[in-house]
Amino acid sequence: MKGEDEIESQGRVLVTGARGFVGRAVLKALQGFEPGREVFATHSLGSDAGSGANVVWQEINLLNTQAVRELLAQVRPSHLIHLAWAPGRGIYESAENARWAAAGSDLLDAFVAGGGQRAVFAGTCAEYDWNAASDDGVFSEAAPLGGGGAYGEAKRTLQLDLDCRVGAGELSGAWARIFFLFGPHEPAGRLVPAVIGALLDGAAAETTHGEQIRDYLYVRDAADAIVNLLASDLEGPVNIGSGEGIRLKELILDIARRIGGEHLARLGALAAPEGEVASVVADTTRLTVELGWRSAYERGSAVAETIDWWRSQRRHGDTTV
Repeated sequence: MKGEDEIESQGRVLVTGARGFVGRAVLKALQGFEPGREVFATHSLGSDAGSGANVVWQEINLLNTQAVRELLAQVRPSHLIHLAWAPGRGIYESAENARWAAAGSDLLDAFVAGGGQRAVFAGTCAEYDWNAASDDGVFSEAAPLGGGGAYGEAKRTLQLDLDCRVGAGELSGAWARIFFLFGPHEPAGRLVPAVIGALLDGAAAETTHGEQIRDYLYVRDAADAIVNLLASDLEGPVNIGSGEGIRLKELILDIARRIGGEHLARLGALAAPEGEVASVVADTTRLTVELGWRSAYERGSAVAETIDWWRSQRRHGDTTV
């Protein structure tokens, strides 16, 4: 791993999707990784740019090829973290996925044309064919792909483009295949914030049976892993996960105990999707052995921090971010 000096010696970092769930944590990780470094970050048209020391915000529609070319020609980043994707529910089968895959390719064109040297693009564990899982439900980067509907297909298309460019020597790049995350700023409809929100409101938290095993990683750990991946020379897909599975009911009940709402946890109140895969866990060999990355957060403390963050949002009257 090249480490902190590598980014510092090469110049600017551009982060797309920097106002998103993962993007916010990545910006913090970048500032902690390299105090004083200038970082350029994009946000969508009409959204709040936010603030942050040494962050230069750029408002842009990443689906506008000409605007992307102009931005990259102006900023000329040497390093790129591409997180932006189509927002909202229903993403798995949305026609927008193909547009975002094409936009990612346009971004790569502009990045390479501007002298860009190293990129990390965000993928998803949904790219894997979950029905072709090993007996233990652990997925290595070599596991069969083919899942995730239109979303997974679009991500795989973009990864192939990145791989081809890396293979041709146009740039160095890695594909961060992200598993399940939780933490501050997670969209409110997902499992962890939905359970926290219901229990903080004194309402029942209705879930499925919770026997599913999933690999959950704190978003701040994931961001740190992505930044370390950017600063390395590791190429190809790299799973971003904890490497440990947890039954969802254990996570749900841990949240409930910390809030004092065990009596409000309604495991089994909702039907589990038919044919749902029992276990999805990351093989983190590349992450921990080849990259040498280690988690900074124990899951329990990360859950406690997440609950505290949602409490603070309620105190300030904001339950939507």
